[in-house]
Amino acid sequence: MKKHISIFIFSLIVWGFCIGGCEKDRNGDPIKIIAKNNLADTVCFVTQFNYPDTNLINFTATSEARGTTVYPNSESRFWAFSGWEREIKERNSKEVLIIVVYSHDTLQKYSFDQIQSNYNILRRYDLTIEQLRALNWTVTYP
Repeated sequence: MKKHISIFIFSLIVWGFCIGGCEKDRNGDPIKIIAKNNLADTVCFVTQFNYPDTNLINFTATSEARGTTVYPNSESRFWAFSGWEREIKERNSKEVLIIVVYSHDTLQKYSFDQIQSNYNILRRYDLTIEQLRALNWTVTYP
């Protein structure tokens, strides 16, 4: 039993190092995109794969988009353990990732239908894999 516990703890430590230190999959494809917020307000970054469509996707109601809250003057991460290049290529034939930035206050105050109809966003990025590489897989707002 003691041996099983030791193996389990060792596995957790290795997994922790990988999450904290591994930045690429086994083929060299980046597994994280950093979302950086330089504002004094909280924002929400959302990834979408529906380019060139301009519709916003309600990330709270579907798996077609993922969101992360980024607090003032800080950063967060989007993970794709199969690798971001692979994910983008598989999910969008144009190989473009959309990142939409919303005000956290807007998401709290209005329904998603209202946000969609008024296109109430702070910024939309349409980024190719080459552009993401040039940005070192870091998207900064503003």
